[in-house]
Amino acid sequence: MLSLLRKTALGGAEALIDTALAHDPASASALAVLEGQVLLIESTLPPITIAVEPTSSGVKLHDHWDGEVSVSVQGTLVAMAGVALNAKESVSFSGTGIRVSGNLDTLNQLNNIMGNLDLSLIHISEPTRRRGIS
Repeated sequence: MLSLLRKTALGGAEALIDTALAHDPASASALAVLEGQVLLIESTLPPITIAVEPTSSGVKLHDHWDGEVSVSVQGTLVAMAGVALNAKESVSFSGTGIRVSGNLDTLNQLNNIMGNLDLSLIHISEPTRRRGIS
């Protein structure tokens, strides 16, 4: 049951990101350049693993990943959320409780793309309007 909920949540997040990318061709193109590079996010508390796989058609989110990764980020979900919210201000992961390994350039590019992506309510509500839901 938990696996089904996790897959549903990841699918929803994927759809939200892909809808926003459809309205932002520059971000979609920048993300497509990163195809083949995977970001592995490993939360220690709560224990959650998410692999972010950029593709030419958007982003794929996985709850399990056995392949190679370009960059890995480990820490508590609270610590990662704090760094993400202050990403433009943070220059270093020192003292954050987060460990990063791998290609930092990939992480910075993904951070810039996702940070500039507009996830406004206009984009969120569009898929429901297409299905005739108000």
